[in-house]
Amino acid sequence: MSLFDDLPEPSVDSDESNKLEQSDDTPSASGIKSGSCVELFPIIYSVISRKGERPEMQDAHILMDDLMQLMCRGVSSEIGRVGYFGVFDGHGGSRASNFACKRLHQHIAARFPRGGIQQVEKDIKRVLYDSYKKTDEEFLREACQQRPHWRDGSTAATVLLVNNTLYIANLGDSKVVLARFVETPSTSESNHSNGNANNTDKSPVKNTKLSAICLTKDHNPMDYEERQRIQATGASVQNGRVNSILEVSRSFGDYQFKKQGVTCIPDVRKCQLTNDDQFY
Repeated sequence: MSLFDDLPEPSVDSDESNKLEQSDDTPSASGIKSGSCVELFPIIYSVISRKGERPEMQDAHILMDDLMQLMCRGVSSEIGRVGYFGVFDGHGGSRASNFACKRLHQHIAARFPRGGIQQVEKDIKRVLYDSYKKTDEEFLREACQQRPHWRDGSTAATVLLVNNTLYIANLGDSKVVLARFVETPSTSESNHSNGNANNTDKSPVKNTKLSAICLTKDHNPMDYEERQRIQATGASVQNGRVNSILEVSRSFGDYQFKKQGVTCIPDVRKCQLTNDDQFY
């Protein structure tokens, strides 16, 4: 079983009678107790940003440890927490990144499944698809009302934290990386028979190292599937860019490329947090 798997295709069915299945992988008591009787890992978060050499900051970020406060309809008692974290790397200006930062989580909150954990598993991919699409449509509508049209675009990398499960969605080349301790096999020698160095026993010893695991897939125009979609519209991929201009094949905004295969549909993946995880 890999660290994270693509979610199953979303279902439009709703069954609020689904109940949370208990798992043997219950987090340690050092976690936070929720009303769902699930021990929640404590979450500590921070942010740093740098403008670099550009004349303006074109990137945006959002950190929300409690998205449930924005949900108009009730959330199942099986769900102890819903957090939301995102980074948006703007290009051509800051309007697309700022817009997505302000609006995307509102659409997710409005569409969040009403059922229990199993219902979330079934519906969350559709929720994220629809929320990304709605955010992009709203920005493009506003961008095209301007004279001249706004040409801003933005990548996105968002994490929806439901209990101890991460649902990761991304556009473009912004990444989500998980730091996890993993076991590395090694051997140790121990002497026996009154210290006889020729009589040694090599037994495995469990060592751990902190490993960086990327939870997102870059959307690069040079990727085969991305390139095929772009070229099917009559556009070209040259020098690793759409029509020699745009470096990513999926984004918010970029209205001038939306008819050339650049889409706002994210990749969606999930990852179950463990005691070995340090940060993401």
